[in-house]
Amino acid sequence: MKFDNTTIISANQSSYTSLISEALPQIDFSVQLENYNHAFNLDNPTSVINYLESGQPVKVEYGYKSPGANEIPGGVFECAEWEANDTSATIKCQDTLRNLAGDYYKGKVSDVLRVATLYSMANEVLQFAGVDDYYIDDSLKNVGSYLPVPRVSCREALQIIANAACSVIEYDRNGHIKIGPLSNDVIDFTMEKADMLSSPKTVKQEQIKDIYVSWFRFNYEETDSVLFTQDSITVKKDQIETFLLDDPSCLFSIRLNGSVGGAVVKESGAYYVTVRFSASGTYKLEITGRKYKWIEEKFVKHISDKGKDIEWSNPIISNQFDAERLANWLASYYALPVEYEYDTRGNPELDTTDLIKQENEFRPGMTVIPYNQTLKYSQGFSGHIIARRRSNDVDNS
Repeated sequence: MKFDNTTIISANQSSYTSLISEALPQIDFSVQLENYNHAFNLDNPTSVINYLESGQPVKVEYGYKSPGANEIPGGVFECAEWEANDTSATIKCQDTLRNLAGDYYKGKVSDVLRVATLYSMANEVLQFAGVDDYYIDDSLKNVGSYLPVPRVSCREALQIIANAACSVIEYDRNGHIKIGPLSNDVIDFTMEKADMLSSPKTVKQEQIKDIYVSWFRFNYEETDSVLFTQDSITVKKDQIETFLLDDPSCLFSIRLNGSVGGAVVKESGAYYVTVRFSASGTYKLEITGRKYKWIEEKFVKHISDKGKDIEWSNPIISNQFDAERLANWLASYYALPVEYEYDTRGNPELDTTDLIKQENEFRPGMTVIPYNQTLKYSQGFSGHIIARRRSNDVDNS
């Protein structure tokens, strides 16, 4: 199915990217279509809208009716919901990350000789989630962690890893997930006064005094605990089953009807145990082991002599050096809390995290990074931007 200006009444695309991976990125796209001859009515057995499926890829392109203009890729999204009445139909789509909601449970504790890189952690999460096309920047190979990725959704696991790597999660216009640091060296776009349809509203957020970044060491309890129990499980010889744990643990032992020897641990991590059963039968299953204990330390980054304090805790920061590196990255963001919000003519080629040279009568050459923007189409484009002044621009205010 393909829809163009002859059918489209309006379209709306909103995009958000946290510049410090404090939250997950989010893109929503919706399109309203003319319902000629009730072609989109849900009750019409020949309606094309009945061929839509949740998760179905939706490709968006923007174009201009001007000489030499090319179509601009708008993105590849997943169909989320749709509705229709007698006059119009609306199709709503969202980014691919939204559907990565399944639990990631394969986090492992590393040892000193085999510390896991954040690159390998991100790669494992994306493969576990069934994502085929993605990009992880090589800089994540230079940062590691002894600690396991916690048992959270796959998308939250990626956010934790990106933040620990001082990176952001983005989408390219082919719908691929990208994890890497922001590139602030090349101007992507110039926003002049003529491109702004409203006077920029300037907001200076509350000043930050100190940033406290937690980092963690681990140990484990001195006695075994029952980590998982199932009163009755029927299995066949050599059957393999995986059991998930609520608490990160190690040193596992399997008991069937109170005795060891009827099953072995085939594979394990901090939050799961994969068991191979040695004989067929029905058993009471118990998995015992030692729960990990996290020992929390804090690194303090001083920014100014007044303002509020920020507490930041990332569960895979495992040494003071990485806590300091993360604190410095956060400090560069919080040190200049000046934002600009305004309406625009609408620029389909502009992405969140682009570096914009924004015209300002008091600050020649000022650059900003948009993190929230809306693009609307209704027989013409319009837009809205919220951008943050780049931290290395001098602030004399």
